[in-house]
Amino acid sequence: MSITNLNYYTIFAKKHLIHYLVNIPGTLIAVFFYNEFGFLGYEHIASVILLHFSIIALDDYIDKKQAFPWYVIPMLGIAAYFFPLVTGLGLLGLLLINIRTITKSKSFFQERIEGLGMLPIGVFPFILPLGITDIHAFISPIFVIFVIDSFHKIAHRETNHKKLMWITGIISLILFTIIYVTTWFDFLVLGLVAYLPLVGFWILQNKPKKYSFIYYQIWQGAIILTLCAKYVQLLQTGF
Repeated sequence: MSITNLNYYTIFAKKHLIHYLVNIPGTLIAVFFYNEFGFLGYEHIASVILLHFSIIALDDYIDKKQAFPWYVIPMLGIAAYFFPLVTGLGLLGLLLINIRTITKSKSFFQERIEGLGMLPIGVFPFILPLGITDIHAFISPIFVIFVIDSFHKIAHRETNHKKLMWITGIISLILFTIIYVTTWFDFLVLGLVAYLPLVGFWILQNKPKKYSFIYYQIWQGAIILTLCAKYVQLLQTGF
């Protein structure tokens, strides 16, 4: 590999590291699982980090923002060695979150389906190694994913159906609240972390993208960690 190519990949590796750190709440939820179910081993946390980092790099490749990031091959190899099913499903999730790019479609249905790709990327790496089979363990995250994905697309200007994203995002949040929030304390926390910030999205949706992007990233971290704590609690106590 030439010096030029090495510098090229180094630049993108740094970019992906920053991107990964911005989205690190998706990996930090491991803390909640380890706290409730016990540490799953260094192999597990290493595999999750390598998988999540690789998916960020490959996502940019699919979006044609860079050449193929060859340095993720050994990362995925290590992750697959320890957790082959989780790694394989995570890569299928990568294809799902890029379904519009792959099919060159602008349909709302595919916009919604894309969000489901976060299930094998962000949820399966934690619940599959625990052998959890409760159907609600797979259904409840879908509501959360639809909420987060809706406002991700709105904040990043990645949707052609903004009104429908608002509607489906709010409906998903309400359904999650009705089905899974059972105490006034949880409802208060959800109101502060999930419902009240929607006002900010409404105000910023037509402002310059950088403002809504920063606002979303802060909100994303808060809501992922808050709802994950609730999700893990439900896994432990029963749905």
